Amino acid sequence: EQIDAMGIGEQTLVLFFTDNGPEGRRFVSGYRGSKSSTLEGGVRSPLFARWKGHLKPGARTGRVAAHIDILPTVLEACSVPLPDGLKIDGVSFLAELENRQVKRDPRTLVIQAHRGDAPLLYHNFMARDGRWKLVHPSAFWRDTFEGEPNFQLYDLETDPYELDDVSDAHPEIVTRLLGDYEAWFEDVSAEREDPWAPPRIIIGTEHEKMTVLTRQDWRHTHGRPWGKNSRGRWHVHIEKAGPYRIECRFSPEKVPGVITLICGDVEVRQSVLPTTRSCSFRSVELPVGDMELEIHITEGDQIRGIRQADVELIPSG
Repeated sequence: EQIDAMGIGEQTLVLFFTDNGPEGRRFVSGYRGSKSSTLEGGVRSPLFARWKGHLKPGARTGRVAAHIDILPTVLEACSVPLPDGLKIDGVSFLAELENRQVKRDPRTLVIQAHRGDAPLLYHNFMARDGRWKLVHPSAFWRDTFEGEPNFQLYDLETDPYELDDVSDAHPEIVTRLLGDYEAWFEDVSAEREDPWAPPRIIIGTEHEKMTVLTRQDWRHTHGRPWGKNSRGRWHVHIEKAGPYRIECRFSPEKVPGVITLICGDVEVRQSVLPTTRSCSFRSVELPVGDMELEIHITEGDQIRGIRQADVELIPSG
């Protein structure tokens, strides 16, 4: 309504979609699995599109698409070509939204996700070509899986809830989808010189005045992940050397403590009073380069990580 009131409804494509699967035991309309699973309850997600004057209200498409298809769809809607030489994996589904008949080349969509710094072949993956889906739901929360992979094949046209594994009845389809998955795995593994290096958080760039560091972004080192006494280090890249203001936030305690910041050879400390929720290192000289940044609080014999830190380069002059 607001878009129409602004007079831009016919120039605005609205895409509404959800996260993948619920966290925990919630309603999934009969599908197996939940968030982080490669079964349908963990990967199936709706998408609604509105483009006044272009898309027919209430129309449905049976095409199976994925997140990688959003970019080419938006580019086509905006009549923006891809830069020369840029290759992407996604395929526009604008024709389906507009109810146009187009011939599509067959393709297999692959999803793989699990804990650990590097993907493990066959671990918690799915490969789907539309009707058929090959899956090895070996648990997202593990770095690896035990034993040989137990591949399952489902005909989603007749068995959308993945109740009947037909891998023994269709070994040729298992072989084909497994080959598609292995080719995908090799392709994504070769895109960068060090493809599985943990990405670094860039600090001190002109594109982001303040960088917010959270527990979710650190590399866990001690304690239960994200628990009260957990600790970790942020893998960062300092773009520009200079004095930085670092505001730290943490849970208060009833005893005094000492907060310590370590980044490469730099180590600074200050006292923390009981019930304090935040403190600031007003000027910390950080060098250029790849660093590991850690901020923790020591209270007696207990050491715990902070909750968040705001890191901001102090302007010169």
